[in-house]
Amino acid sequence: MATRRPHLSVPTSAPLPDSTRLSPSNPVAIKTLLKLTRPSLIDLVFRWLDDEHQPNCAPYLAEDEADSEDDDEIYPPCQNLEDLRDVYQQLQSRKGSKREVIDRIIEGDWRGGLSLYQLATADMQHLLDHLNAQKWVAMKLVKVAKDRSGEHSGDISPYEENEEANRLPRFHAPSFLRNLQAEISPIVKAHFYLTRPKALQLLLLRIHVIDTPYLSQQSVGESMRYKSSESSRTIYIAFPDGAPAMYISLATASGQPSGGEGRSLRKLIIDALPKALSRPRARYKLETSSLVLRSLPTLLALRGTGRSVSMAGGWSAFANNNVDPNPLEYAPRNFDRLHGVESQPTPEPSAREANPDDIGERVSKRRKLVAEARFGDCESTAAANGIERLDIRMEDPFIGPLLDGEPNANPDHEQESTRMPPLDPNIDQNEDQSWAPDIRLTFYGTNIFAGMKHLVEMGTIDGEKIPGWMTGENGVSIGVVKHGRILGSSGSGV
Repeated sequence: MATRRPHLSVPTSAPLPDSTRLSPSNPVAIKTLLKLTRPSLIDLVFRWLDDEHQPNCAPYLAEDEADSEDDDEIYPPCQNLEDLRDVYQQLQSRKGSKREVIDRIIEGDWRGGLSLYQLATADMQHLLDHLNAQKWVAMKLVKVAKDRSGEHSGDISPYEENEEANRLPRFHAPSFLRNLQAEISPIVKAHFYLTRPKALQLLLLRIHVIDTPYLSQQSVGESMRYKSSESSRTIYIAFPDGAPAMYISLATASGQPSGGEGRSLRKLIIDALPKALSRPRARYKLETSSLVLRSLPTLLALRGTGRSVSMAGGWSAFANNNVDPNPLEYAPRNFDRLHGVESQPTPEPSAREANPDDIGERVSKRRKLVAEARFGDCESTAAANGIERLDIRMEDPFIGPLLDGEPNANPDHEQESTRMPPLDPNIDQNEDQSWAPDIRLTFYGTNIFAGMKHLVEMGTIDGEKIPGWMTGENGVSIGVVKHGRILGSSGSGV
């Protein structure tokens, strides 16, 4: 009689396969299913029952049942996939609890375990059902420039290299995932799931990291069961179509630990992303773009490929073609004035015709026009869930009393200056003695700039004097203000 060889688990650098199954009693599997609603859960089951998904989502059928199996079962196995689809169609047609569907999945139709692919699809379905569940940071993909010695240093500039050198790397999903796995495989194991939502112009990548060197079902299940709070991490990455940007979920979002180990694993994956996109003689890196949001549609509007990327705030009117008259039609509309033909002035109403109600209506109308001109259409569909937090640090010099003999740049304010009198007589008078207090401003709400626009319409804020960084025209959520402008913003000059 031949002896049976013992099962061995050998460490490997290969990624976790989609078919790896977890026990139905695993807390990670139960927690993932509990996040979905009953309709979303049933729709997800129909996807699992498609013929193309059977290699990774095969249910427990009657043909899999052993001869010695007890007939008294709560959920007897179905004969084939058609019978199982009929069962879930009946569940879909009637009302019931979510727990009823979960119990049937765990104790009946998938009693053999849920695969990593099924857990990934369930987790991604929850993310698509709640687009504001995660907090995202927008990162900019920048090509690393070469110096004359051949070493990479600094950022490439469109004025220094030609169009071929500035072209973005070609994104090929299998090659990218293979390169990403090669970067992180010496340290951790990861399961990758890539999908394209129908309503968003981007690719979503889910990376589930497990701290185990083995690929066996037992080692993966035990690691996720007993060390789910320490060794299991989930990171979401969005790749917008045709844009040099990535949206990366923050580690402090709901369901993601923010400990030291979690931050180090997250940093490991983020550092590997530009390396996976790089190729010989074309290296890339990620830089922050000062934008942190919860809404993916708003991220696409501000860091995507549309015209609204460079035209936020009041400039959005040009992106939406809402300018009347169009600036390009200025010459034809002013043909008569340019040729000496004066138009008839509009008669103004007399003092008797004016009344307080008309004056108040005109003032209110003017406020709305000013608010529309400064803020644009910040309440549109794309910005419905706009920037919910704005953090600003002021670096403007302090306005102090005017020193003797110092020229005044603003004659209307004779006692204002940005130079403070020296407290120590030994200080060199020729040095810049400007002083700026440490002022940090935080605006918080569902839509910061929509609220600012409403305050301008009410007359609480003067719409003509409000600075541009308070109207959302910079398209950032974090910034430093100096001389009235956001540092590093396009068009700021600083």
